[in-house]
Amino acid sequence: MKKYSIYLIILTLILSLFVFASCTPGEEPEQSGDVQTTEPVVEETEPAPAELKFSENKTCEFYIVYPEDFDAEVKDIAIELRKHIKKYTGVEPKIVGDRILDKPIGDSGVEHQYEILLGPTNREASQKVLPGMRSRDYTVTFDGDKIVLMGTTLDTIEKASDRFINDVLIKQGKNDQGNATIVMTEANILAYTYKKYSIGSCTLLGSDLSEFRIVYSKSDLYSAERNARLFAYELARDAGYVLDLAAVTTADKENRKEIVFGDTAHGGEKVTTKHGYSIKASGNKLYVSAECLEGYREVLKYLTGTLFKGETVTIEEGFTHSGVAVPELASDIETRAGEYRVIFNNIYGSHQAEHPAETRNLMQAELHLEYMPDVIGLQESSDKVTSYHTFMKRHGYTGVPSKPNNSNAHDYTAMLYRADKLELLECGYHLYDDGAGDKSKAVTWAVFKDKATGDVFAVGSTHFYYKGDDAGNASRLKDAAQLAEVAKKITSKYNCPFVVGGDYNCNINSEPFGILNKEGFLNFQKISPDTMDSTTHHSYSAYDETLRLYLVPIAPTNPYNRAIDHALLYNQSTLAPKMFRVILDDYSFLSSDHCPVMVDFDIN
Repeated sequence: MKKYSIYLIILTLILSLFVFASCTPGEEPEQSGDVQTTEPVVEETEPAPAELKFSENKTCEFYIVYPEDFDAEVKDIAIELRKHIKKYTGVEPKIVGDRILDKPIGDSGVEHQYEILLGPTNREASQKVLPGMRSRDYTVTFDGDKIVLMGTTLDTIEKASDRFINDVLIKQGKNDQGNATIVMTEANILAYTYKKYSIGSCTLLGSDLSEFRIVYSKSDLYSAERNARLFAYELARDAGYVLDLAAVTTADKENRKEIVFGDTAHGGEKVTTKHGYSIKASGNKLYVSAECLEGYREVLKYLTGTLFKGETVTIEEGFTHSGVAVPELASDIETRAGEYRVIFNNIYGSHQAEHPAETRNLMQAELHLEYMPDVIGLQESSDKVTSYHTFMKRHGYTGVPSKPNNSNAHDYTAMLYRADKLELLECGYHLYDDGAGDKSKAVTWAVFKDKATGDVFAVGSTHFYYKGDDAGNASRLKDAAQLAEVAKKITSKYNCPFVVGGDYNCNINSEPFGILNKEGFLNFQKISPDTMDSTTHHSYSAYDETLRLYLVPIAPTNPYNRAIDHALLYNQSTLAPKMFRVILDDYSFLSSDHCPVMVDFDIN
C-alpha cells in the first residue's frame, strides 16, 4: 500500500447552499447558512496534501477505531461502516477500541498508523476536531493518516459515517464495486453545523460552558445523580453541549471546571430546609444542591427553564439562588390525617434483566422517606433490593427480624419500622401452603407498641399468588383463608387491631376477596373518611440505556375496583381509620409496576 505523510489541515467553515442528503427531518435547514461545507486553508510553509488512499490493490492497512468509554452501540455503527467498506472496496478493515494498553493484545491496545476514527476517540486527530462541536453537529475530515468521522452523540456519529459512505465510498466506488480505490481529498471534507439550538452561547464563571463537566456524589441522594443526568440530557438536546458526566470519588481531587450536584468531595452545600434547594457559582464550580427529591425536581426546573435559557447565557462569580419546593401532594407529605402511618408497596424485585434494580430501589426509598411512615410493608423484596434497605436503615428504619421458612430463607414480604417511635413486641412469618410452590408468597407480621402512648397494633405485609388462571385463583383462595388464620392468632393474643396490606393479585370483586370479607376484614379504601378512587397497577417504565435513566413515567388509569394492591383491617378494636391513598408520584411510576398504598389511622 502506498503511504502518504499528511500534515495538519486547518479547516475553516464557509457557508454554502449545499444541503446534505443525510440530514434528518427537522434538521434540514430551510435557509442557506444553516448548513456549512469546509474549504482547507493551506499552511504557508507546507504544500497541501493531494489525497489519502485507504485501499489499493485490494490491500488495506486501516483500522476502524471506536471510543470504548462511549455508548456501546457505537460499535454497531463501526460494523455497519465496515460492511460498506467491504462492499465498495473489496477490503475489510478490522474494528478495535481506542484503549491503549501497556501490553497490547493482538491488534488491540495500540494506536495504528492508519485509522478511521469513529466519534470522540482518544486519538489526537479526534480531539482536534471535537472542540466547539455540539450535539447535532458532525464532521467528515482527515488528518495525517487518520480519517475522522466525528459526532458527539450516537445519532451524529451515525450521520458522519453515513456521509462518508454516501459521499465518498458510494460515489467513488459505484462504477467499480468491489475493486475501487477510495481517495480522501480536500473535496471530501464535509461539516454540518446545526443552527437552531435554543441557547446560542453560554459563559459560566468566565469560561465557555463546553469546558465544564457535570459531577455528582454516589453517597448523596440518588436524586442528585438523576437530576445531574437529566440536566446533562437537556443541555445536549436544547443547547448542544455534551458535557462529561461522572461520579466524584474522594480520590478524584482535580481542580476542574464543574457543575456539582449534591454534597460531594468537590464541595456542595448540605441543604437542611425541608424541600429546599440552592444554586451557587463560586471559583470554577456551579454548585447545585437540594434537601430531597422534591427540591431536586424544583431546582432542575429552574436550571433548564430560567437560568440556562436564551440566546446568550452568562452566569458570573457570586451568583446565588435558593428556594423551597411545594410538592404536588404537599398536604399528605407535610401533615398526617392520623397518628400512625403505614405504607405497602410491591417494589418489583427485578426478575427481568431489562429493568436494572439499583436506581429503582433508591427512587422508592426516597419516595417512602418523603412520607415518613411508621411501618413499611414490602412485596418482592428480593436480594436485588439491598440498596433500598441500606438507604432506609441509614435514615432511621429498622428491619423486622422475621425468620422465613421458605426454600432460600429469604423474606420477600419484608417489613421495616421506626424504632425511635415503636417498640417491637413480637414478629412472625407464614409461608402460604397453597400448592403453587412459590417461595415469595407469604405474610410477614409484627406487633408494635408506641413508646410514648403505649398504643398497640399489628401490621402485616402480604403477597398472594399471581397467575390469573383457575389454578392461580385456587391458590389465592387458600392464601386468603390462611391469612385469616394468622390474623385471628395475632389479635386473640394481643386484642389489637391488625392492619395488613400488599399485593393481593386480585380485585375487590374476586372470590379470594370474598373470603376475606366473610372473615371480617375491612377495606381501608372503603372505611376511611378521606379516601381516593385509583388503581395501583401500571405498566413498567422503560430503561434508557444511553441516559441510564427510567425516563417516561407511566401512571395507572383505572379506578380502585381494578386494583390488586390493598390495605385491610382485621379486628378494628380501637383503631379509627383516617385516610387511604395510592401514591401517584413520578417515582412510583418509574420505579415499579405498582404504586404504594398508604393509610393513616389513630388508636383511641
